[in-house]
Amino acid sequence: MDEDMDQHTSSSSYNPGSQDSTFLQFRLDTSNLIKQVKITLSGKLQHVYAAGDKIVSTDEEISDPLVNRQGFAAIVNYVTTNINNQVVQGNISEEYHANFCANLREDFSFMCTINLYEWGIDEQYFDYIVDTVINTIKLFLTRLINNKERESYAGLNIRESHVSTKKAGLGFR
Repeated sequence: MDEDMDQHTSSSSYNPGSQDSTFLQFRLDTSNLIKQVKITLSGKLQHVYAAGDKIVSTDEEISDPLVNRQGFAAIVNYVTTNINNQVVQGNISEEYHANFCANLREDFSFMCTINLYEWGIDEQYFDYIVDTVINTIKLFLTRLINNKERESYAGLNIRESHVSTKKAGLGFR
């Protein structure tokens, strides 16, 4: 009779005793870019400064939020689908990047237009919101052109470990 097979594969990258793994984590961390978009949509300005041996960050409210809660959630979700540590591992040509970014602008502009009032977007800030979001994504995606992101890891001393297990289950008899 057939046996059920459960296969599990695990992969990890690490570099004990070196600054390289910390650098790699820093390169792959997209949270600061996403945070900047959130701060902008919230109508705030972030101030970062050194206070002794600590880095301190404060947010100053400079205007009303540029979108309501529903718009904020939708736009941040849109941004995170395009700016994340999986996307940055891609490899695209300059032509693909240009076409992709043009399509992003068109799609995002359309999405904001049809939800303009539902998301509480003031028309005077429409272009600013679109430009801020699309330019942030566009600049982030330049890291994918001609595999430059992965090539930047070439000098790092990173080991990979692969673990694979198989478990045989009981089948019907």
